[in-house]
Amino acid sequence: NVLFQLCLEQQDLKASEAYCAATMRPFMHLYNTNSPVLGLQLYKLGKLQDVLGSPAALHTFTSAYRVLSITHGASAALVRTLEQTIHLVQATSSHAPSLA
Repeated sequence: NVLFQLCLEQQDLKASEAYCAATMRPFMHLYNTNSPVLGLQLYKLGKLQDVLGSPAALHTFTSAYRVLSITHGASAALVRTLEQTIHLVQATSSHAPSLA
């Protein structure tokens, strides 16, 4: 996390995204599929991907939504914000899957 924070402080979003993406495999190995830690890491990665214009952001946000809607509940503010973000990304994507 220190490296990630340093990248963010230097406003190096590409390095931040690369670091965050590199942590996903260990996170998926160490944490339960429905772990809030995993869901939050996915959300963080999705935000970076979205800012950088990556088409992977939608898939990452959707994965985060699946986890966080279980761990936090669908009515939690964080999950509702994530859902709105997914809808915005879908609106700007030509071949976007739905949350269903």
